Amino acid sequence: MKLHSHNYRDPELFRGMTVLVIGASNSGEDISREVAGVAERVYLSARSWKGDAEMGVPFGERNNISRSEGVSTNLGLTRHASD
Repeated sequence: MKLHSHNYRDPELFRGMTVLVIGASNSGEDISREVAGVAERVYLSARSWKGDAEMGVPFGERNNISRSEGVSTNLGLTRHASD
């Protein structure tokens, strides 16, 4: 399933899942943090990162969000949220 940020409403859709959020603008960052409250794991992917973003180091309230450059096809994803 693919879901654009424009259509995103409720993180419950992603409960217990591994989620890939594509795009690190405001929407991508906000959605990744919200979804991480219910998802097993969240990967936040962007073409490039600015500032002090650490790749692969888990963060967030549950330490279940990881940043990466580019999109990996080997994550075993079940649902996607894209920015």
